[in-house]
Amino acid sequence: MKGIMLKLFVIVVLLANTAFAQKYSVSNEILEKAKENSVRNLDSEVNGVVESTLFVIMMMKKHYPESNYNSLFEEVNRVSVEGTTPEIRLKAQLCGMYLAFPKLFAEVSFEDKANPGKYFAEISDKLKNNLLTVR
Repeated sequence: MKGIMLKLFVIVVLLANTAFAQKYSVSNEILEKAKENSVRNLDSEVNGVVESTLFVIMMMKKHYPESNYNSLFEEVNRVSVEGTTPEIRLKAQLCGMYLAFPKLFAEVSFEDKANPGKYFAEISDKLKNNLLTVR
């Protein structure tokens, strides 16, 4: 099972990287397949696969905002409650906030794919700053 999930994750990442390298233009078929694979990857027993998938989902939303992310949003919310570690649950909550309120995080670029933790921290900081300005 782990082997299959790891292979699916690699396929999603390769599709995403190939797609993003081509000036962010992919067919709807490829994007839908990437979403389906992301839903499967969120059920992985490998924490790194789940965390990377959350990052890929946010990248897809950033580069393809017009697409429908309802099924992914539901799965991300499920992971935010049922995730295996507090870190995964927190990252899923941050990903869910990004999916729900993308305009709030418009300045997040997702260009440095080698450091996905940086973007989770940026989203968290943006939320903290907004809470402080509301008070």
